[in-house]
Amino acid sequence: MARYGSVLSYDGECPYCSVAAKALEQVEDIGAISWYEESAQSFLTAQFDDPPFAMVLIDQPAKQV
Repeated sequence: MARYGSVLSYDGECPYCSVAAKALEQVEDIGAISWYEESAQSFLTAQFDDPPFAMVLIDQPAKQV
């Protein structure tokens, strides 16, 4: 996730979420990662005891989730 300023964690099996993630990838400095990826789960678990099953934007410059 470090190569982007912001990263969207999304449901990789949801067609709507996948389209939204692809659209955001067109914006410079925003990446996307499936909620199911191990790195997404590790990050979300560190932020929330129970990772939420939702689209989450990790805004690294603003240090906000």
